[in-house]
Amino acid sequence: KHNEMHNEMSRPGLDLERQRRKLSEFATNTSWSKEGNHHKPAGGFGACLLIKDDNHLLDEWLAYHSVILPLKYLLVAIDPMSHQSPFNILKKWNNTDLTTLNMTIDIWTDANYIHERQMHKVCNQYHDLNMLKNHRRRQSVFMKRCAILMKQRGMDWTIMTDSDEFLTFNPIARDEETPVTKFKSSAHVAWRDSLALARERLPPALDSGVTVYDFLMQEKDQVPWKEKKCVLLPRLLFSSVDSTKQGQRALQEATEEYGIDVLSLNTQRFFRTAGKAKKRSSHYNRLGKPILDLSRLDMKSDLQRKFSNPHNPIPACGATNARFDESLFRVHHYLGTMDQYGARRDVRRSDEVYVKKAKLKKGVNFDIQPWLKVFVEKVGKERAQYLLKDAGKVLDEDPHDLCGGTMDGEGKPVPWVPHYLSTALEKLKKQGRLAKHLN
Repeated sequence: KHNEMHNEMSRPGLDLERQRRKLSEFATNTSWSKEGNHHKPAGGFGACLLIKDDNHLLDEWLAYHSVILPLKYLLVAIDPMSHQSPFNILKKWNNTDLTTLNMTIDIWTDANYIHERQMHKVCNQYHDLNMLKNHRRRQSVFMKRCAILMKQRGMDWTIMTDSDEFLTFNPIARDEETPVTKFKSSAHVAWRDSLALARERLPPALDSGVTVYDFLMQEKDQVPWKEKKCVLLPRLLFSSVDSTKQGQRALQEATEEYGIDVLSLNTQRFFRTAGKAKKRSSHYNRLGKPILDLSRLDMKSDLQRKFSNPHNPIPACGATNARFDESLFRVHHYLGTMDQYGARRDVRRSDEVYVKKAKLKKGVNFDIQPWLKVFVEKVGKERAQYLLKDAGKVLDEDPHDLCGGTMDGEGKPVPWVPHYLSTALEKLKKQGRLAKHLN
């Protein structure tokens, strides 16, 4: 059945209009329906993901977090400037036959969380500064709406990362920053001591049988969770320096039984990093990413305020930077191959930036690699092969017609969504759900 579904999705010349119609129905039904074919999340880990031309990264991100967190509920927002539709990928993971993962995925577009009067600004963003400004505005609104939905759905924790970022444990290591010599107070000293003890309780490896959720629930009344509603996690950048041919062969031989192209998975292929030592790596690792304890966040005082940015969305998160030696978890950030990096049109990306980051090799880290073994054992070899068949591959996409350039009587751009979701927007308008949601 899995092979038949894959063949239907990948067959050349498949009726594109039928795919768009399916995506429209999927976007409408999953965002609003009270009853559905998937289970209703009841506690666990949630995630908010805003994507733009990231199809090649989604399979690996979903596979990893589905077993390591494990991820129970995912809300995906599609950037309207994206050329790619993630529907076939997300539908594959949201399929009810894959009940071993017990994961629900919903899709949002701008129509679900941005007020209609603001949508006309989207078409007026071809200037680089406007594109970046509107992207940041969309991030802020989406994070707030997503956090509210996660709490309403009964999630315990939620992360706000990108599709090239992977949450993992942060055991004590020798390559961390220079120890702090000046402390803010005696309370700061006690807090660091408590964190050091908590880090000693971390599971020895990803394949030890203890998930991130298991550990969090065990530690929820300890430092830092008993004091903080939001904890900022440090990021560790992985470059695109490959191992030797001998090293690649060793990796392939060690995972040959899985029948998966491990060199297409960034978390398996790349292990050179920007390093953790602050003086050498702060420029590349810099801003952290948050994990929110939804059980402690108040719907009114915490979640009704404006969210600022993905690195420090609410005041409870504190600063925008985080130290490795003061964190139980960290986020691995993968640069990927040149093809992957260039697939997303972003004014902050350039060949020069990529080349500079791609050569970094100030540190080495293999901690995350055992996740693939855990995933294969969880879903079985056949399903693992099916789910990860196209992971990491930048495939040819049917470019979607973005803005039609039409103006209204006052010379303003007409509000729009990508045409493959126009049906979903019209249904929301006719049913009155768009206005109800935005109010």
